[in-house]
Amino acid sequence: MLPASLVQLQEAQATNFALHFCVPTFMLLELELPHTEKEIVYVLSETFSVEPLFAKRRWDRFKEQWESYRFYEALFSHMQVAEPVVAASGRDAESDLSLLHEYAVAHEGSLFIDGRLTDEEQREIIRYLQQMDQRNS
Repeated sequence: MLPASLVQLQEAQATNFALHFCVPTFMLLELELPHTEKEIVYVLSETFSVEPLFAKRRWDRFKEQWESYRFYEALFSHMQVAEPVVAASGRDAESDLSLLHEYAVAHEGSLFIDGRLTDEEQREIIRYLQQMDQRNS
């Protein structure tokens, strides 16, 4: 008998595979989608011949991935700017940057927003990005 955690992992992986197999991301990105979520779900359901509930779950997963991608892209661009700012501005910027590095280490090297981030952690990252914007203005 397999441990329950392994079964849960395999189920999650199978679900993720099904979502991406039935509604591939590269095809989703090429669609001209309507403006409301209800219409988007309908279009996905009809275009890919999947149930509306499945289309809704795929759309939700896509939005999560897209937001993570946008967040990571913004964070990466700020980190590229942060290195010279650290050298030019001294101790405060250096401590802010080290906090961000500590966060990445604590989250297994990932800077993606995922379900494990608390609201406070997300607010802290947003505050950091806003400070970097102000310093670079």
